[in-house]
Amino acid sequence: MVKLTRREFLKLAAAGAAVATIPAAGRWLEPALAQEPKYWIVVCNGPTCAYMGGDKILEAVKSELGIDVGETTPDNKFHLETQPCLGACGTAPNMVVEDKLYSHMTPEKVKRILSELK
Repeated sequence: MVKLTRREFLKLAAAGAAVATIPAAGRWLEPALAQEPKYWIVVCNGPTCAYMGGDKILEAVKSELGIDVGETTPDNKFHLETQPCLGACGTAPNMVVEDKLYSHMTPEKVKRILSELK
């Protein structure tokens, strides 16, 4: 059994890793993440979050940071990914920054959270 930190799990999940590939994932993921961003952001794009406005959350993050999904800000502070489910559908739409889940997100909350982290 391989034990992963929450941050490692989120990275693998955002990269689309299947459970079977998790033990080897560090080998193929590491070169792409040689310079670790300070904040890893994952926006849920699963069906419930999408229905509840998750697309607006993703657009707010992209607009606020000036990056697209899979990109890192030039200062290496933020990296953005999406995940088809964060397992918190009852509080959709959701976003994770590092190991903190943010629920019932709105574009205004995105701006406030990101401005606090900048």
